Amino acid sequence: MTTEKITRRLVLAASAAIAAPAVALSATEADADRFIIAAEAEIARIYDWIDRQPNETREQEDARQPAFDRVYQFEDFIAAAEPITAAGAAAKLRRLLDAEVGIVTGASDGDYPSMLRILAFLQSVAGAPTHPTRPVWQEQEEGSVS
Repeated sequence: MTTEKITRRLVLAASAAIAAPAVALSATEADADRFIIAAEAEIARIYDWIDRQPNETREQEDARQPAFDRVYQFEDFIAAAEPITAAGAAAKLRRLLDAEVGIVTGASDGDYPSMLRILAFLQSVAGAPTHPTRPVWQEQEEGSVS
């Protein structure tokens, strides 16, 4: 696995990827996982900044909200992204398993679809199971009732 330095340019590219529709991106496959990893690094940087901010008054709490909103944008991007390497899949799992805001704190709408993308990647590498397995969660089609 290659370890690339997370540069400001890469973070900006990941930010652009969040704002752009998937069909508008012209990133190579290698860039896709670089964007996931850059977004993960930016989330850590933002939380570090948030942790250093005063949070004693309502005004101080409100001042931190735009940073939380940005984290949520990055989280949504990571959840929706298709991993193409083990590094991308690992970044997605780390976000799901975050001790403070991961799936253990309560499922969000993107958690199960994100895990399905990780499973699809892992099965593309390891192959589908040849033994019987239990069904996995599937996204509901729009308009269907469970």
